[in-house]
Amino acid sequence: MDLFINDMIMPLMNGTELIEIIVKEKPDVLVLFISRYSEKILVELEIFKIGLKYRLKPFSQKDLLINIKEILASSQKKE
Repeated sequence: MDLFINDMIMPLMNGTELIEIIVKEKPDVLVLFISRYSEKILVELEIFKIGLKYRLKPFSQKDLLINIKEILASSQKKE
């Protein structure tokens, strides 16, 4: 089980474009995007339509670990 963590907004492409490329190679990859942008921007990028998890910046290490544990636990329930 792999977990991919990346910023949602990047210079050459956005996170949804990147995840489309990654999923072609590894369809079962788990994804957590991070962003400092509001939910409004993320809605425009359709992050919620495709069910991606996200964490708004800034966040603590503890909050990030909680997100990671939740994603991994929900993935194990599906198996």
